[in-house]
Amino acid sequence: MSDLSDDQRLQKELAAIYPPKTATRIATLRKDKPQGWSRKSSAPYYRKEYAEWIRPHVDRMITDGKHLLFQFRSNQTKMTLYQKLNQAIRFLLEQLDPTDRYNEWWDAVSLKKETEGYVIRYKTDMEISVVHLDDNPANDVPTWRHKLTEWLESPSQEPFVLKTLLSQEQKDALEIELSSLSVQASISFTEIKVIKV
Repeated sequence: MSDLSDDQRLQKELAAIYPPKTATRIATLRKDKPQGWSRKSSAPYYRKEYAEWIRPHVDRMITDGKHLLFQFRSNQTKMTLYQKLNQAIRFLLEQLDPTDRYNEWWDAVSLKKETEGYVIRYKTDMEISVVHLDDNPANDVPTWRHKLTEWLESPSQEPFVLKTLLSQEQKDALEIELSSLSVQASISFTEIKVIKV
């Protein structure tokens, strides 16, 4: 078994076939595009700096189990945001993940376009429930639940609109709960809209 890394082994094999300059260029080409992409493909966000930009968000998601929302902005197109996310994640998986931690995370999540932006969430059959080791049960109730309960109990006739992230279970339970009340509701994974009728 050799003590050489994959990069060193590739460099050595290429140097045996090509002149040193050409071998270096070929080895470099291999790293500036995601695996399986043609050499004519453009991957401007497949860089370490973008992978380092997304890594803290991924680490936080792995730790707390909450979804990630990357909102659309007026200064970039939806496709640009998607490419930035996709290529940064691919660089993280292919170049900066020696322990397969991020590959396991990527297998357990999905990236979807919502009205607000792109959401990375755990797949419904593998949803992670976050357990708080706190004696105060009030901390286990999400903020959106407190706000909605206060609004439902108030005499206010103003529509209730709140942007938040909901899991599939929360969304389904809320739809069932609100269907038994005299309200009309529109609930998505990123927003709750309710009016009293």
